[in-house]
Amino acid sequence: MASSSGLLGMPILSDYCASKFAEVGFSESLRRELKKFKYTGVKVTCVCPYIIDTGLFKGFKPLAMNPVIKAEDAARAIVKGFKKGKPYVILPPLSIYGMMMLKLLPTSIFDWMLSISGGSAAMDSFTGRK
Repeated sequence: MASSSGLLGMPILSDYCASKFAEVGFSESLRRELKKFKYTGVKVTCVCPYIIDTGLFKGFKPLAMNPVIKAEDAARAIVKGFKKGKPYVILPPLSIYGMMMLKLLPTSIFDWMLSISGGSAAMDSFTGRK
């Protein structure tokens, strides 16, 4: 279980992002090793959701056009992706893939776009689960 934070670094989340980037890399490497050595009975699905409404990120301000995901919807999508053998389950798909596409822009432009969408202030009122 990784996170969209394993695909996109965010301010005030550096430690969390680092652990999730590691999970994405581990899953990707393991999936490729299994394929290389022809282990067909084991599948790897890396799950990268945006914020799931569990209380873990209480006070987080969602970025523009990135809805908080209901736990039931996330669970359904994760099980569906796993059963289909998908290498990734990214939730919500369009918003996260869109952010990843923006990484192709020059860094200064990408950082500016992330900032105007709320990325720089997303954690400013974070309290988390007590």
